[in-house]
Amino acid sequence: MLRKTFLAAVLFFNSIIFSQNLGGIKICLDPGHGFIPGQASVCSDAETKRFECYINHSVVPELKKFLQRAGAQVITTRADYDSVGPCITLTQRKAIANNANVNFFHSVHHNAFDGTSNYTLVLFKQLNSTVCPNGNPAWPNQADLMSTIQAGKIYPALQTTSGINRGDMCFLGFNLGVLSTLNMPGTLSEASFFDYPAEILRLKNTAYHKTEAEAIYHSFLQYYNAGFPNHGSIVGFVQNTTTNFPAKNVLVSIEGTNFSYLVDTIGNGFYRIDSLVPGNYTIRVTGPRDSSFTSVSIQGGKINVKNLSIAQTEIVGDVKLTGVLSASTAIQVWWQKPSGTPDSIYIYLSEDGSNWDQNAYRKTAGSLTGSVISGLTSGKTYYVKLKAKNAVSESPNFSKTYGAFTSANTLKVLVVDGFNRYGGTGSVNYPDHNFSSYYGNPLAKLGVRFET
Repeated sequence: MLRKTFLAAVLFFNSIIFSQNLGGIKICLDPGHGFIPGQASVCSDAETKRFECYINHSVVPELKKFLQRAGAQVITTRADYDSVGPCITLTQRKAIANNANVNFFHSVHHNAFDGTSNYTLVLFKQLNSTVCPNGNPAWPNQADLMSTIQAGKIYPALQTTSGINRGDMCFLGFNLGVLSTLNMPGTLSEASFFDYPAEILRLKNTAYHKTEAEAIYHSFLQYYNAGFPNHGSIVGFVQNTTTNFPAKNVLVSIEGTNFSYLVDTIGNGFYRIDSLVPGNYTIRVTGPRDSSFTSVSIQGGKINVKNLSIAQTEIVGDVKLTGVLSASTAIQVWWQKPSGTPDSIYIYLSEDGSNWDQNAYRKTAGSLTGSVISGLTSGKTYYVKLKAKNAVSESPNFSKTYGAFTSANTLKVLVVDGFNRYGGTGSVNYPDHNFSSYYGNPLAKLGVRFET
């Protein structure tokens, strides 16, 4: 039955997608900001706005396509995807809308505040701030109404912390320049905060941009009472319960259909599947070794939100060795937990830093970041290097080599790693320089206790 439903969805795809009617409505879309790289002052924009500018110029073309398919006439203040095109002023942006005599103006932005907030904000023009937060709108029951609709559509779709609509005079203390002299109602959306750590990763995903665009599109459908699509999309985040971080490189698919989405490797965990006929489905999340299944109910005319999870084993990265300390007959080894999901950390020992056994001296749990190796001979040098492993991978490279001389002597020399070989531009591409043994071996011959 599910396959028949899917085939029907394919047969009637065009009528399902384009059944909304915004005919006769003219809309101006404004992707906020824009500058020539390296010449931020030319556009009066900080270089920090470069990322926001890219996002705005990605969301607007997606929104434009949604609106045009519903019959709206759409103009934009800047070219599609042209975040580094010639600068235009706020006055020029407003003039484009005014001269075209559009019905509605909307400016797409993303916010920033020290990386600590991530709510959705939609602003409209107020005549004054005597009645706050939303009194005395310049376009009563129009721009203020749209701001309410947009905030209510965007924030649940993107799963920001809340959706807020405000008059600009009350919220900012002044009128937004881009809305100030419009001859039609207009709004400005700050869909999310582009400096919030988790949001930074999400905003690097163009499917996430499309979801924001779809939410704003639905706002226009509701505002103009233009009807909603019969189909529905589904979006959400996939959490890796093994790491308690967003999953990477897992396939989200709808059982019994050809619909699927491959989650990227950036670390945002986001997925999106479009154009589902309303009904009950089973979602499968597939990783390299594991799968999970979840039941969902799809509603038409809606961005359906469903977060998923999977216990996923991830490929492990290199281990960063941070110290080897010594005692009379023992050494302490410390490291940082590598990326991925390590099952075990393998500790290799050498007495000269050059000759190593093929087999690890010790295997510790992947959750640990330190180990004490006791029962060693006093007055000897021991060098250490590490690798992480799990069922599907091992570290591409050994860690750096650190060493120590076992002794009860309280006087000791600390050999400090002043090299940068993790992704650096030095003469050695991998962390295999021998500074520890270069200094350690002469010290050991003198019977000097040292640590790294």
